[in-house]
Amino acid sequence: MGTRRFWEAFARSRSAAVVALGWGFAEATLFFVVPDVWIGLLALFSWRAGLRAVVWAVIGALAGGALMYGVGAQLDRDISARLLDAVPAISLGMVERVEEEMREHGPSSMLLGPLRGTPYKIYARTAGVQEQPLSTVLLWTIPARGARFVLIAAVSALYGWLVRRITSRTGLLLGPYLLAWTLFYVGYFWTYGF
Repeated sequence: MGTRRFWEAFARSRSAAVVALGWGFAEATLFFVVPDVWIGLLALFSWRAGLRAVVWAVIGALAGGALMYGVGAQLDRDISARLLDAVPAISLGMVERVEEEMREHGPSSMLLGPLRGTPYKIYARTAGVQEQPLSTVLLWTIPARGARFVLIAAVSALYGWLVRRITSRTGLLLGPYLLAWTLFYVGYFWTYGF
């Protein structure tokens, strides 16, 4: 089996969906690389696999968001803020900004996170601190996480389709994709710190 066929089969596998679920959960808690990387990788080889990964990553984010909500509700505010501050690219200033946003706009402010590079986990924890209704937080999680995931899947699927029309070499498909994410994270950590 060639490399391309391996990836096409793997993208549609149960294992790929499990990774999306776990990655969605991990990034919603303390992991610092977005599941978009995995979703896009799968979508390069199968747009259906990319969309399935979106669903599983959102489910993982819901579970991780509920956990972070609990962390915010149960731990002292300063302790939970310092816990987030220990995650790369999160600062106490970012946590304070999210607290202010959520005081003013409630859980709908989660929609701003992806536009500002603000991790979802901060919003979920802050909702717990502020005793926002968990059901409302989880409902807002779906568009807050899902919209960007779907966009990444669509762009990656289109890119994959175009490259596969030009060449069958998997390296020419994966290389630029992985380079783009590497450059993104170099810039992100340069901006927000590691």
